[in-house]
Amino acid sequence: MRENSIKKTIKNYLKEIIDIYKPNESTKVSLYVDIFLIISIITSCLLVPLEHYYPKHKDIFWNLELFFMYIFIIEYLLRWYTSPNRFKFPFTPLALIDLIAIIPTILVLSSNFVILRTFRGIRLLRVLRLIRLLKFLRYGFVLYQYIIDLKIRYGEIKERYRFNNIGTLFIFSTIAWILGSNIIYLTEKSFGDDMGPFSNYWDSYWNILIVLISGIEDKEPISFIGKVEVTFLLVVGICFVAIITGEIISILIKRLQNIDKIRVKPKSVKLKNHIIILGENVHLYNIIKQINSALENNYYILIVSEKADEIKINPKDNFKKVFVYPANPLNPLILNDINLQDAFRVIILSENDDDNSALMKMVAVYSRNSKIPILVEIKDEVSVFKASFLDTPELVVNRHFGEQLLSQAVLNEGVTIVYDSLMTFSKESNEFYSIKIPKELIGKTFQNAQLYFLDYDIESIVPIGINRSTEKESYSNFFINPLGGNLSDNLDDLILKESDFLVVIAFQRPKIDDINQEDIWRGKILVGI
Repeated sequence: MRENSIKKTIKNYLKEIIDIYKPNESTKVSLYVDIFLIISIITSCLLVPLEHYYPKHKDIFWNLELFFMYIFIIEYLLRWYTSPNRFKFPFTPLALIDLIAIIPTILVLSSNFVILRTFRGIRLLRVLRLIRLLKFLRYGFVLYQYIIDLKIRYGEIKERYRFNNIGTLFIFSTIAWILGSNIIYLTEKSFGDDMGPFSNYWDSYWNILIVLISGIEDKEPISFIGKVEVTFLLVVGICFVAIITGEIISILIKRLQNIDKIRVKPKSVKLKNHIIILGENVHLYNIIKQINSALENNYYILIVSEKADEIKINPKDNFKKVFVYPANPLNPLILNDINLQDAFRVIILSENDDDNSALMKMVAVYSRNSKIPILVEIKDEVSVFKASFLDTPELVVNRHFGEQLLSQAVLNEGVTIVYDSLMTFSKESNEFYSIKIPKELIGKTFQNAQLYFLDYDIESIVPIGINRSTEKESYSNFFINPLGGNLSDNLDDLILKESDFLVVIAFQRPKIDDINQEDIWRGKILVGI
């Protein structure tokens, strides 16, 4: 038993290193391995054109090619060893790409392929090695997230510092500088003196720059027409300097006004894979903190409310990926601006004790995107019946939960502390997770699952129930502690199926849960990236 535990520990450690790095979850070694592999892929592909343009160094390039081939072989073998299903692994798309990426070099080295050895310098064999670029598909989601972050960051900086306005002013001032320099030069050559300050073509550029920025000083044209032109350019320069000064002051004032507020979403920024919160109330801050804590600040949050730009925050709060959009969420145009179709989740908060507004927002979101998961907070349980015609949104009735917790606390003293710990996301608390059924437990009973994790030494996992919800009605069919009476009278229903999920309590998302990257991409599962 101890030897099996050690083998599992080594396998999990190697899997953690070879898998894609996840902030606050993977080790730094995993990050260094990812960076090394990405550099290796890029460098090995650059060897192809280098061999073509610098044939005299072909021996050096070939030795480097062998070095990278050995690296990719080791990577392939480690991924195979740490794969949950070693039989299926060689036939998975990414494994096939890894294999094809090393085959051309292996064939050249093989003594059984003498004919192919003569093709060592042929372009076709070199081009085949470029298939290694497809290895970036493994890092596709992470790279995609970083690209989105860079685009959003650039858009925010662009709007914050008014790059469009300043860029336009710079273009017009450059045009005025070039035209003014040429016009005054031609004027002075035609009507002035060859000894004047604008008689030399290149000197006129410097002198006009002084006119536009700081005044005429002692650079005065000789001709009357030239003096008129310089006076006009002097006025233009004063206007440009005044406008630029006004832009800078406006930027500074806006920064001071928003120093303790959540940033307003720039109009040019288009969020993707984000969480939308429609409305605001006293629960807003805790909801944002909980989401950021659970998802490790890896997802953007957009708050949409008519007074959203007045929301103040504590400077210590980590709201770097939180934006506000001051607008009425019931406006159809606003739903386009917040990019609802590319969001992962929508949270609708009840405002001013009025459930009708929350229900109207729910209908507006559902009519625009019926596939997106919607969570609606309502005050009155009567409102549940009003929303019964929609099966997708999940409704949270504050009063109902409060009444249930009060009843539990009366019967079980101290239960509120347990609830608070389980319902709070932090690095020091356990949470609920819904994980796929391990293959060893398919066809077994829930009791077998409890015994399985009782002897599972790698992680502390406590199974508490079964999630047997369908894909159309996600998270709607739970069975807590099904020990023989609350599933059905049919004992076959107690057998765990491949489509089932286990509801467990764990310190962090169990590593035994083999998460499908496609589920993360589509937003079915939100995890720290």
